[in-house]
Amino acid sequence: MTLLPTRAALWRTPASRFLRATAGLTPAAAYSTRVRFAPSPTGNLHLGGLRTALFNYLFARHTGGRFILRIEDTDQKRLVPGAVNRLVAALRWAGVTYDEGPDVGGDHGPYVQSARSELYQCYARELIERNRAYRCFCTPERLAQYRTVAARSGKPPVYDKRCTHLSQRAVEANLAQGLPYTVRLRFPDDLATVPDEVYGSVRVNPHVSDDAVLLKSDGLPTYHLANVVDDHLMGITHVLRGEEWLSSTAKHVALYRALGWPLPKFVHLPLLLNADGSKLSKRTGDTDVAQLSQAGYLPEAVVNYVAQLGWAPAEPQDLFTLDELVAQFTLTGINTSNPTVDYTRLDWLNRQHFRRLWASNPERRAEYLKAFQQQVTKDFPDRAFSADYIARAIDLCKDRITKTTDFGEATRVCFAEPQYDPAVSASIAPPNIQDRVVDEAIRLLSNLPDDLAAERPIALRDHLPAMAKHAGIKKPQAMKIMRFALTGLKTGPGVLDLADLYGSQECLRRLELYKANALPSTSVST
Repeated sequence: MTLLPTRAALWRTPASRFLRATAGLTPAAAYSTRVRFAPSPTGNLHLGGLRTALFNYLFARHTGGRFILRIEDTDQKRLVPGAVNRLVAALRWAGVTYDEGPDVGGDHGPYVQSARSELYQCYARELIERNRAYRCFCTPERLAQYRTVAARSGKPPVYDKRCTHLSQRAVEANLAQGLPYTVRLRFPDDLATVPDEVYGSVRVNPHVSDDAVLLKSDGLPTYHLANVVDDHLMGITHVLRGEEWLSSTAKHVALYRALGWPLPKFVHLPLLLNADGSKLSKRTGDTDVAQLSQAGYLPEAVVNYVAQLGWAPAEPQDLFTLDELVAQFTLTGINTSNPTVDYTRLDWLNRQHFRRLWASNPERRAEYLKAFQQQVTKDFPDRAFSADYIARAIDLCKDRITKTTDFGEATRVCFAEPQYDPAVSASIAPPNIQDRVVDEAIRLLSNLPDDLAAERPIALRDHLPAMAKHAGIKKPQAMKIMRFALTGLKTGPGVLDLADLYGSQECLRRLELYKANALPSTSVST
C-alpha cells in the first residue's frame, strides 16, 4: 500500500456509488431506527451472537425500523469457508429476518466489508489530511520488542506514538522508498467519557485508549475504522452489541468526532456467563445454535430463552412468541447484570413450547408427525403404524417429551414389544395374583362383541375394579399388574390410556405374550 485514494478519485471508481448514495446523510434525521448485526464469519452462530442479532431485530421491529445484516470479514486470516451460509441459515431457523444484507440487497450495500476496501482507504486519507490520523512505519519486530520492554517495566502495552512526531519530509521520504505503513488514529486527550444507553456515562481508561491502527499495511481496515464508516454510511442509529466492545467505544467515539459525524446511540449488552461464572465461550459446542437445533430444541424456545438473557419485560412473563417479544421489547428492559446460561431453563421452555405447538399449530404438528413417522418405520420395520396411531402416541406421551429428539424414547412403550424382567415381576405381585388379573383381562377381552372390540375406549377401564376384586387385591395393584403385562414396565404413561391406545386386539395379543414369556408361577415363591 503506497497511495490512499482521495474522495474525488473515488467518484471515478465503482466505489463512487457509496458516496453518491450517502453524501450528506445524517443517520438520526434520516431514519427512525436502523440497527445492524455485524458478525465476523469465523465459525458458526452461537448463543451470544444470536442474542445480539435478536435484540437488534426486536428493537427494529418494535420501533418500525430496519434491521441490517453486515458481514465483517476484514480479518481474512480467520475466515472459515461456508460460515456465512451457516450463519444465515441459523438466523432464518430462529425467525430473525433482516431487511438488508448480502443476499437480499439494499440501498447501502455491498453488505460485505471486503467489497468496500477503497471506501475505508478514502476515509483513512481524509483523517490524515485533517491531522486526526497518521502513517506509522514501525515494523512488526519493533512493535513486538517495545511491547516486551513495556511488559517488563509494568507499563501498559500501548503504542508509544513514535511515528506521530515524523515530519512531513520524513513521511514523504519513507513513501518514496516504498516502506510499508499502517494508519493510526490520533487519540484525543480530551475524551474522558463515552455515553451508553445501558451503562450510562463510562469513563475512558487512558491505559487502553492508545493510537489504534485503522488501516493495516495490506490496505485492509481494522474493525474500528470499518465499523464506524459502515455504521455511518448505512445510517445506523443504534449500535447494539456485546459488553466486550465497551472498551473499544472510546476509539469509535474519537473516530466519529474526527470525521465530523453525529454519534449513534451505543447499547452494550451484558456478558453471558457459564454456570461457574466464567465468560461463555463460542468454543463451547453446546452454545452452537445449529447444534441446539440438531439436539431437538425448538426455535421458539431458543428465541424465548435468549431474549431473557439480559432483558426483562415490564411485567413478569415466562413464555413468549416472537411477536410477543417484538411487542414488549424496549431498551429500558436491558440490564447490566451478567446472566448465566442455564440449560435447565431452556429445557423447561422447550417442553412448554412443544406442548403449545403440538396443540395449536397444525402445520408444525404435521411437520413433527411426518418426521417421527419416518423414524418409527425405520425403528419398527416389521410392524405398520398409522399416522393417527403415532399422533395419539405423542399425545399420550407429550408430557415426557423435552426435545423433539426425545420422541423415540418417550413413546417407545407405544410401539416396542414388551420385555419381561423377572426381578421387576417379583417386585409387583406374586405370580399367582398376576395370573388371576391377566386371566380375567383375557377372558373379558376375548368375550367382547365384535363391535365393542373395534372401538375405544376398551372395556378394561370399566371392569378394572371387578378384575381387582376377582384377584383379591386393590385397584392400584391391579393397575400395576396390567401395566407390567401390557408393557413389561413398572412405570410409564397411564396404563388405561395405553390400553385405549393399543385397542382391544393389541391388548389381547400383549397379554397372551405375557402368558407365554413371563416366568411360570411355580418358579417364583409366593
